[in-house]
Amino acid sequence: MSHLNYGDACPYCWHNPVLNQKNYGIGTFSLWDIIAWSGGVLDKYKTCNKCKWNFSSIKKCVSCRPKTACPKHYAVLYNGSLNHNIPLEFHHLYMYNSPYKKKWSNRPYSIGQWYAKQVKSHMEVVHMIRRFTDNYEIQSYLNSFENALNSSVNNRSVFWNNLICICRKFFSGKDALSMTMRGFYLECYQKF
Repeated sequence: MSHLNYGDACPYCWHNPVLNQKNYGIGTFSLWDIIAWSGGVLDKYKTCNKCKWNFSSIKKCVSCRPKTACPKHYAVLYNGSLNHNIPLEFHHLYMYNSPYKKKWSNRPYSIGQWYAKQVKSHMEVVHMIRRFTDNYEIQSYLNSFENALNSSVNNRSVFWNNLICICRKFFSGKDALSMTMRGFYLECYQKF
């Protein structure tokens, strides 16, 4: 992240969203707050206009080592690039807001891609989509979809045909949730 410029999204804001939910574990809470979060941008001194984080000052961290970032700067300064000496679970924990992109408008799509890489089955795909939104109508469709999956043979084409119908009905706009689902769907489709 040494090539940050004026107007780029603040990496600190990117990895430290303000969440409205309390007392929920990272693996259970709704991801909507993370998807919708938008922080500040960097000025010409690489200082965030919102949180006042300064890129230049953290480069002097005495806890970071040449090939090992400290926990505070693992995502914010190195964007998870020093992951060769860290357990995968910790990498996922540090990067759960998705890898940093320079524009806030890229955040929802990036989050969709990031969470798609975490799922390992068709059923986990449905569970993850459920975490993206609290919309009752979408949840109802997902419940019906999940029941159909439980009672049928795991047929790849049936799964994707049904999922694309849900995506077209609920996630075909240009809003943050639709962008997240676009990234999630495309990444999952390539994976399975």
